[in-house]
Amino acid sequence: MTRRLGWLLVFFAGAWMVSCAYISPGPPTPTPDYPALETAIIAQLGATFTARAPTPTFTSLPTATPTKEPSPMPTVTPSPSPVLLQQVPFAYVQLPPSRRDNILLWGPEEEALTHFTGEQNVSDLEWARDGQWLVFVSSYNYLRSRGNERNIFVVHPDGTGLRMITGEYVPPEEASGPYGVLHGRVIGGRGRCLVAAQGAADLAEVDAQGRFALQGVPLGSRWVRAVCQNGEEILQGTVGLRTGEGALLFSFIPVAAEGQGWQQASLSRDGRVFAGTFYEWHLNSEGKREYRFRGLLCDWQGQLLGELALPQGMTLMGVDWSPVEDQLVGALTGEEGAWLWLWDAKGESLGALAELPNPEQEIWTAANPAWSPDGRQVAFELRRWSWWEGEKRRTDLLVFSVDSKEVLPLVEVPWGNHAGHPSWSADGTQVFYQLAQGAPGEGYLGKEKGDIYSVALRAPTPTPWTRDGQSYLPAANPRWRRSP
Repeated sequence: MTRRLGWLLVFFAGAWMVSCAYISPGPPTPTPDYPALETAIIAQLGATFTARAPTPTFTSLPTATPTKEPSPMPTVTPSPSPVLLQQVPFAYVQLPPSRRDNILLWGPEEEALTHFTGEQNVSDLEWARDGQWLVFVSSYNYLRSRGNERNIFVVHPDGTGLRMITGEYVPPEEASGPYGVLHGRVIGGRGRCLVAAQGAADLAEVDAQGRFALQGVPLGSRWVRAVCQNGEEILQGTVGLRTGEGALLFSFIPVAAEGQGWQQASLSRDGRVFAGTFYEWHLNSEGKREYRFRGLLCDWQGQLLGELALPQGMTLMGVDWSPVEDQLVGALTGEEGAWLWLWDAKGESLGALAELPNPEQEIWTAANPAWSPDGRQVAFELRRWSWWEGEKRRTDLLVFSVDSKEVLPLVEVPWGNHAGHPSWSADGTQVFYQLAQGAPGEGYLGKEKGDIYSVALRAPTPTPWTRDGQSYLPAANPRWRRSP
């Protein structure tokens, strides 16, 4: 223990305290060549930069019951008219004791936009710049997507038009025949296993020998997927479908302890391109999940358009499209600190906006950046981990000024509390955010007593908007007009 502590002191001896009043932009400094130190820190502190990532939470595997008239999306009830929508300050996610989270519009009657029936784990929510769509990331209906545990969705603010964008999803009612029965075998499965295919309405349950027969599969389907759930263990696999002589050929589907999906997403100002954080995980030699994060660009059909060029050794923790230029801002974290970074619309790096070196006794992670409506400021999370004299964590909100290059504190909270998911009001005078307790990076399902607050830039006294302890992920309405 004494030796490890000595290594920690060596590691942080070269770090310096940084003032929140001014933090100059610059490229990440090279990582020192301290192999023994890195090993000790990872072993003792749990590889904070990647392992603190949210663990995907699955919807329980559904019952494999054939349906004559499938409804792949939940029914929706049209919500307020455009005039009334202007009176809605934000949308948000509510997580009641039933753990069935849904997206709501804030207001006296709390209009629900989605009516999910299971634990869907919405991990991100934002309003499109033009106010036409809400963009969110969810594990809802994940079996119907090709390999993803979470996908990008959109829904109109009146509750209509709910659609899964990514995962090569095809609604069963839109799939074209002819249809066939797919026979196959899942290799390496344990526990309960279900099989789904692109455009198929039904699911198939796998027997004790791993065999399955999936009915009603369109012959034009491109993929078949198996997911096995054995307690906390998740095994997954996806393969391409093959046909021969007008029939579906037997499919072998190997499954393994690995996964992927979207963590958050942002829609460009012209409404054509989604950018977001995409994760991939596998089990390491110790049986723990290791994550890799990428920044991806895709269109409305979910087709990959490009990838953000990330500096070596950096972890991406959220991106947001500029409201005034075809640029993206992202939050990066490395071993020596955190950065706000810029990319063009094709994912080419434009360099750093701001650098936040780790203080002497803390490790900092930047996450979830959000542009102000005029593009002159960026609000973001600063996740602080104090490892000295007892481990403790908290998440503050900071604001970066594009003009002055300053980073100023916006919301500072006591240790053990987390202010997150900043979202700017339409006039750019205040920021909505969630305040909760729990570990940072674990998603709001791991949080306690979540409520929505706002803070004005000129008078930074937080104002509570909810007091139910079950409200998260505020997304400010770009059409909101405050009453005089």
